[in-house]
Amino acid sequence: MAIVLLGKTICPLCEYPLEENENVYVFPALISNQADPLYELNDRAFHKSCLVAHPLYSRISKVMRIWQQKTKSHECELCKNEITNPDEHFIFPYFEDKQLHYLSFAQFHKLCLAKWSGLDECIAQIDKLSDTETWEGYSLDNLLAELREWSKKSSESDSE
Repeated sequence: MAIVLLGKTICPLCEYPLEENENVYVFPALISNQADPLYELNDRAFHKSCLVAHPLYSRISKVMRIWQQKTKSHECELCKNEITNPDEHFIFPYFEDKQLHYLSFAQFHKLCLAKWSGLDECIAQIDKLSDTETWEGYSLDNLLAELREWSKKSSESDSE
């Protein structure tokens, strides 16, 4: 979470401090893909006017709208119940990729994720993405490892 100290925090776009009585916008850490130009804006505070003038502002707005819509409640995509325990909560990162966009910020109970019939297909789609140069950083490998672990747990419970 970005910490804003008015008069001290510098807007990374204009390099002037964020002052009291100015409209300030904080972009949460929503982008996991280090190849995405929005990655550099993660967890940073800006003058609202600077951000609105930024060439990627429409994409920033789009990502924020999706995040706000998908996370206004912590409802599991599968069982539709509220996720109340953070240890049971799984949330997908933002995907610009058209094949995976439907998963952006999708939330599951971890046990529901293991039971999800679409999990293996989801893993295959993300695996294809990892073979491209459109994603950088370790987050995709970590995501795949966790999804494979849940898929394995599902397979083990099916065989019992």
